[in-house]
Amino acid sequence: MTCFTGDMNNPNALGKKMLSHQNGGAYGWFGASGVGWTINDYLLLEKIHGRLFGDHNFSESIGKLINQSKVEYFFENTIWPEIALSQLFQFNLLGDPALTIQNYNSAEAVLGNYSIHSDSKLNLNINNSNIDSLMIQWLDQDYLPLTGKTLTNETQIDLPDNVDSTRIRLVGVYKDENNHNNQFSLSVQVDDTFIEIKDVSPEFPVIGDSVSFTAHIGALENITRVECWVDSIFYTNMIEERESEYILENKIFTSPALSNFMVNVKVFTSDSIFTWSSSVFIKTVSELDVRPIFIGLPTSSKVGLSNLCINKSNGFGLYRMSLDVQWDQDTIYTPLYHDSSYINPYEQITREIELPLRSGNHRFRVSIENYRKILQDTTYNFDTTLLINRFLITPAHGTTENLITNDTIQYNSLNLHVDPDIVTENEVLFIDQIDTININRQNSLMPILGVNDLQPIRIHLSKDIKWESFWHLNNKFDEDTLLFEFNNELKLWKPVAGIWINNKFLFNGVGSIDIAWMQSNDNTPPILEATIDGQRLTRGAYIGTEPEIRIYLRDESGIDLANTKYFKNGYSWNTEGDVDINQNGHLTSITLTPNLSLNDRSISFITSDIMGNISDTLDLKFFVTEDMEIFDYGNFPNPFSNQTIFSYELTRTVDDFYLTVYTVDGRKIKEFKNSVFNDRLNYSGYHEISWDGRDDWGDEVANGIYFYKYTFKYEDKKFSSIGKVGRSK
Repeated sequence: MTCFTGDMNNPNALGKKMLSHQNGGAYGWFGASGVGWTINDYLLLEKIHGRLFGDHNFSESIGKLINQSKVEYFFENTIWPEIALSQLFQFNLLGDPALTIQNYNSAEAVLGNYSIHSDSKLNLNINNSNIDSLMIQWLDQDYLPLTGKTLTNETQIDLPDNVDSTRIRLVGVYKDENNHNNQFSLSVQVDDTFIEIKDVSPEFPVIGDSVSFTAHIGALENITRVECWVDSIFYTNMIEERESEYILENKIFTSPALSNFMVNVKVFTSDSIFTWSSSVFIKTVSELDVRPIFIGLPTSSKVGLSNLCINKSNGFGLYRMSLDVQWDQDTIYTPLYHDSSYINPYEQITREIELPLRSGNHRFRVSIENYRKILQDTTYNFDTTLLINRFLITPAHGTTENLITNDTIQYNSLNLHVDPDIVTENEVLFIDQIDTININRQNSLMPILGVNDLQPIRIHLSKDIKWESFWHLNNKFDEDTLLFEFNNELKLWKPVAGIWINNKFLFNGVGSIDIAWMQSNDNTPPILEATIDGQRLTRGAYIGTEPEIRIYLRDESGIDLANTKYFKNGYSWNTEGDVDINQNGHLTSITLTPNLSLNDRSISFITSDIMGNISDTLDLKFFVTEDMEIFDYGNFPNPFSNQTIFSYELTRTVDDFYLTVYTVDGRKIKEFKNSVFNDRLNYSGYHEISWDGRDDWGDEVANGIYFYKYTFKYEDKKFSSIGKVGRSK
């Protein structure tokens, strides 16, 4: 808030003027922050002030009025355009921008006398026989309150106390028989001559109009002449039309040179004394100047066009807009749409026109006709070429370009078709060009970009609607160039399943999809690894009858699960019901939980990626045992000098696994168990544990014979195995 705006002690402060405006009150408090040069602060707030409290007969939200005021301020600020631009961005509003200004109907009200003595009463006559809830208030000549609001049913109104020799104003609001609000505003002169300019016509004059008004003159006798002065220069005489009312002998003709002007009435009496009225400022507006500045596709989910126009004048009124199209291959324009609309001063209007459009590139033209009273009517055109990318799908017609027939719609070289009866309500199909492709570490792929007919495309549907499509090309591509689709679950580009018929690639889809033509040089097969019960399997290891076999696959193009084969003991193996598959981008894991017999000796696995590269065979060989066993392979070397390795094999994953080293008298000197550094010692399979000959306290043990013991638990049963180890340095 700047001091110029908010200083209520300053008689010219805009905040004070807003509060004391003749139409009353303030809907919010306004101010400028940052770059708040006084003159620009004034120019901007003056526009807002005029729109909020000026004479108008339409209701609009504060937010819209402020935006219109900003545009008007910007267009008319030719002295400091840089500051004007800054003001637009730094201007703040406190209040509800959606609040609509309530405009009351103007009521016809007259007074018995407009020039009265301070001790008189005022007789009020309202041209309405049914008045309810009449609320009145007295204001001073600056439109600030002299009294509070009073509810009355009387027609004789008391003057405020302690008022003499001044102009005061009575304002009132009441409801009529239709429950509509009506307002009036009347001024009176206390203990002095009353002269008032009223009934300015037209209410909103346009440059070129002839302006007239009425002068009401009270408490003057022997009037000999009444004159109209414009901008302090005599303009014309005024003649008496009825008692106390005078009209112009010659109307005031407005022009660009006389657009905004001040009028006064000068009254002469027979005693050669003259009296001036208060000044009234009359402002004219320019003729309407509405121009189209944009036409394009809607930003919303609608089928049709969007156009933007702007009123570059401070005039207002009706303009006529028409939309024409020159269809691809046509030489003439065809009318599509026309309508008339009302526009405010400096207002911008965006209109979305819903209508079906044909596939292709078409030239669209918006024409705006300005209806004018004085100047010649003017038409402005704006045209552009648009590639249509949105179409309707209806229950009756499927994809349609005219809401009459079922059509195959086209976007560049892509053709798409939805049959009738596929949807139950109207849907919108969007097709857009994709400018950049993220291949997500699929380094063997090279998207084809920059070729108009091969640009990547996004098909967008809000529902999973089945569609058929074909891409029409000049030639069929070689095997290294394929159409890919992006799989959102795997975050991978995968080839689209389809067939070539001559130079058309036919394929189907469901719902939304991103598709792109790419060249692929992926010749690398998938990499396979496996674990059994969490351990890497050594050839000939022991496993249980119900092992968990997990196969890990890595490939930049992803795994073709339909081309994955399983074998057991060299024969094809049906794993249905025993397989759990998890895919995450380049990584895939396959978990098998088979029931094996004692005669099973091997499981094999082979697959390929989606580009057809076949992997090596992953061959797992093992022995199956039904019992929980530990195979203690002893330690090597034994005896040892600096280090020895204990090796063992478990046929099951067990609990509470320990390897403990004792002296011959049974004292524990070293213990190995599952920990951060010795994880999975309890898993099934082959293991090795290294010992450097130091005890749990870090001291080297002496030469001699020691015992080691494996202990563990399986299904609540305890197992153990004991052996000897010798130290010799």
